[in-house]
Amino acid sequence: MKKLRFVIIVGLFAAGTCLFAFNVMAEKKGPGPGGPPPEIEACKGKKSGESCSFRSMDGTTKTATCKKIRTPKGKELSCGDMPKPPKRGDKEGCPDGKPPEKD
Repeated sequence: MKKLRFVIIVGLFAAGTCLFAFNVMAEKKGPGPGGPPPEIEACKGKKSGESCSFRSMDGTTKTATCKKIRTPKGKELSCGDMPKPPKRGDKEGCPDGKPPEKD
């Protein structure tokens, strides 16, 4: 009986720890995966038509004006146009110039 109680307590503790860690990771914000793109971040607190700049993925600084664009979150201000995702089969943007192999 004591062994069963011990196993239940340890199991509940482990489940609670996992849930806590999951919640902490889910609340992570900022740059990187899950954070806002630099084009959106550059226009925070600005109005449409104001000048803005941001560092692009290739390390260069881009300068443009804030304008409203449609995003999954609705309409947001973006510093210029957001880059379009590559079309399926498009070689541009692939590190070795070859599209990924199909499974």
